[in-house]
Amino acid sequence: MFKRQLSETLQYLAVNRKQGKDMIYMHIRLSPEAPESAIDAIQSVAKTRFSAENYTAFVYTPHREMLIVAPVRMRPVLADIDKEVTETWPAGASRIMMGDLSEQSLALLTKVLGQLIGPGDRMLQMAYKRLMRNTNTIIVLDDDPIILRTAEKILKIFGTVIAVDTAEKFFEAYEDQAPNIAFVDIHLRDYKGPPIVKIAREKFDPNIHAVLISSDTAKETVLSVKESGAAGFIVKPFSRDTLFQHLLNAPTFVAARTL
Repeated sequence: MFKRQLSETLQYLAVNRKQGKDMIYMHIRLSPEAPESAIDAIQSVAKTRFSAENYTAFVYTPHREMLIVAPVRMRPVLADIDKEVTETWPAGASRIMMGDLSEQSLALLTKVLGQLIGPGDRMLQMAYKRLMRNTNTIIVLDDDPIILRTAEKILKIFGTVIAVDTAEKFFEAYEDQAPNIAFVDIHLRDYKGPPIVKIAREKFDPNIHAVLISSDTAKETVLSVKESGAAGFIVKPFSRDTLFQHLLNAPTFVAARTL
């Protein structure tokens, strides 16, 4: 439950960071002096102060921590919760940090959340890397060198491009770089694109945003795209506009950083 909550938090922040100063967060860490019921009490307070659509809350049990994210217009409400928490559990029984989702403030929150991630938490580490990075990373897998060069030339203005030609290189680069989006060829010489996407989702990144590419438009090929859980399909040869549209559809991709 804890790992799922933290994973959802990291993904949520990565997706919503593009809203920057329009969003505000409050991170609460209760000390051992606070009762076990304190987090539940804070949740109840938040529910009474916010309407459901005006905030998102994450609770990290058993770490006695909680994160609330809301539109900046709700700052007075968060301030009221801050006051109530500090008055209820005084003398250092709680630590509260507030900020917006601008890069500097978000980086501080990300480091705090990173303290909850163990060295062996593979999927959490993946989400954490993506959130810590303030640039976009794109992976392209194809065994045709011409396709790789073309894609790299088109995509390099949008972020760092990693071009690989085998599944093994793809998995290694994916785990190391935690890309915002992956473009994967369906018909490789020694592997198929759809299983690669499935493996990456199961082993590394449940939030993988992959787009399959191929010149093959047969019905079976299209079905394999759907079965893999890929976010889209591009027919070769592709254009700059086509690739850019898929970049914009990637939840954690922020074009403004690189344009």
